[in-house]
Amino acid sequence: NIKLPMIGYGTLNLKGRECEELVLKALNNGYRLIDTSRMYDNEVEIGRAIKKSNIKREDIFIITKVCSLDNSYDKTLKAINSSLINLDVDYIDLVLIQEPYPNSSDMFRALEEYCFMGKIRSIGVSNYDEKYFEELLDECNIIPAIDQVEAHVFFRQKDLHECLTNYKTIMQAWGPLTSGIKDLSSHITLNKLAKKYNKTEYQICLRYLIQNNIMVIPGTKKEEEMIENINIFDFNIDDEDMEILSNLDDNTSLFRWY
Repeated sequence: NIKLPMIGYGTLNLKGRECEELVLKALNNGYRLIDTSRMYDNEVEIGRAIKKSNIKREDIFIITKVCSLDNSYDKTLKAINSSLINLDVDYIDLVLIQEPYPNSSDMFRALEEYCFMGKIRSIGVSNYDEKYFEELLDECNIIPAIDQVEAHVFFRQKDLHECLTNYKTIMQAWGPLTSGIKDLSSHITLNKLAKKYNKTEYQICLRYLIQNNIMVIPGTKKEEEMIENINIFDFNIDDEDMEILSNLDDNTSLFRWY
């Protein structure tokens, strides 16, 4: 019964004062989900931005992740305590395991313990394919709420999405705009649809994912792009055009993660 926004602000590669200022701008422009990780080394700055925003804590959804440095039950418990201190919060809305590790089941057991204690409201994973996801299910007591993975119009991960949906696990997309690897603004199909809907190519790509029930966490250092990215809830792509966009999927990762 936990609600979270369909779009969030990604903070990969944001550091120091710049991170604090950008997260504050994101919050001021309507974002209510902030995604980070212990690996990003910016939890302190995000905590400061949240305090400065004067937005009620319960109105902001915070995601962080435990990573390879926390690859055991005890280390994961310590990592969560560290994140609570760094973010300066009493609880974290969602904690993910950054990627599959040899001791993922022990790490997830630690997340479950803190979830039962109320220090974490929900738990999940990141970068898990079907094989790793179903292996974890055999070991866990709580089904992961989210699997955060690479997903965009060129790599929608339909099979994984179907697998997750069977367990009522939500897919959340990192790199939903391909992180600059693809030139979306000059893509012929995206150009046509952008003109048709009076939106940008980037808004078309984000809206496509959301209409497929995939949450998105785009990141940017430009405030005008923050505003552009979040303004995607005033239109719908029709079924015919959704099919056209689906045909852009060549099922190939752009980041060689999988």
